[in-house]
Amino acid sequence: MAPIIAPQPATYGSMFSIIVLTQSDNVHASPSSEAVARTLAALVPGAISGVIRDVILASMEKSTDIEHIADHAGCELVTAGTWIGTVRLALQKAREPKIFTLQAGFAPESGFYEELSDLGWSASLKASRLLERPETTLQRFLPFLAPVAGLAAAKDRLVNADGPDFRSWAGQLGRMDTMRTRARRVDSVF
Repeated sequence: MAPIIAPQPATYGSMFSIIVLTQSDNVHASPSSEAVARTLAALVPGAISGVIRDVILASMEKSTDIEHIADHAGCELVTAGTWIGTVRLALQKAREPKIFTLQAGFAPESGFYEELSDLGWSASLKASRLLERPETTLQRFLPFLAPVAGLAAAKDRLVNADGPDFRSWAGQLGRMDTMRTRARRVDSVF
C-alpha cells in the first residue's frame, strides 16, 4: 500500500516538519489508534500542497496499532521512555528547521495550510504560534482560554525547551502568538 503522506520535493524555506504527539496533557493518556489515524489523515492536504515535508509520529511506547498506522501513513515512528525524550528524538529526525507539533486526536480546520504556508515563507519564526482548540462557547469568544492543540516554532528554539508535558514545554518558548485557524477534535477519547 502506498503511503498517504509522501515526502514532497523541497521548496526551501516554505516547508515544515510535523511532529504528531500521541500523548495528551492529561497525564500522558494515549489517544485511540483511530484518533492518531484521523490526525494523520488530516495532514494529507498539507503534504499535497507542499507545506509539509515530513511527518514524525512521536510515542512514549510502541504498540502494534501505532506501528501499523505509521507504516501505512508513510511517516517515521519514534519512541522513548519519557515524554521529553520522545520529543527530542522526533526533533532530531525532523528534516526542516521549522516545526509544527500537533497532538493526536485533533485536526486543523479550514485555512490552516494557507496560514502555515505564510509562516513558512517568513524569514524566521520569531514568535511561536499556537493552534488552539476551543471547546466551549466562552473559549470561542476568548480563544486565549482554550487548550492548545499545536505549536509552530523554529527547531532551534524547541530543542532547548524542557518539560514533563506539552503545555509546560511550549510555555518555555517565550513570546507566542495565536494562529487565526483553530483545531477540532477528531476523536472523543480525550
